[in-house]
Amino acid sequence: MHSRVSHHSATARSSGGFIRFFSVVGILLLLLIAWYIATVRPGQSGIVLTGESPDGREYCIVQTYSNLIEPYQVSLYVRDAAGSWRWHYLEHEDNAWRSARVEFQGDQVVVYRNEKPFRELELDRDVIEKVTPTHTHQERALPAELTVDEVARLHHLRYGDD
Repeated sequence: MHSRVSHHSATARSSGGFIRFFSVVGILLLLLIAWYIATVRPGQSGIVLTGESPDGREYCIVQTYSNLIEPYQVSLYVRDAAGSWRWHYLEHEDNAWRSARVEFQGDQVVVYRNEKPFRELELDRDVIEKVTPTHTHQERALPAELTVDEVARLHHLRYGDD
């Protein structure tokens, strides 16, 4: 009978260790999920910034949530002299942008993220009078008649993982 009691308490001890182990793993997993949500902020697709350059060109920064591995595609769109929207790459494996600012310096643009310089870009000097499907695909241009909201919708269709 004595051996039965010790066998029973050994089983209770091993199942208690098993429960503690998986409790710790569960807590660590929840902490990892909380960190990911706080850092990456999934589901924050949308327009980060809109504005107008000193010479009157409309622009916007759009971010689209994609997936867990490469969370956000972030792009800058600037109208050229004919009004067509021109796409400029900013980032494709980024966390959600909380703030942005754009400074125009002639044909150069400096994009700031969280008040720090993020990327310098050269604007397209050529003008596309009428955007065709070839322009849309090869030169990443969108038609002039689109609003900022429509540009964002097309960005989400192109880069989103829905």
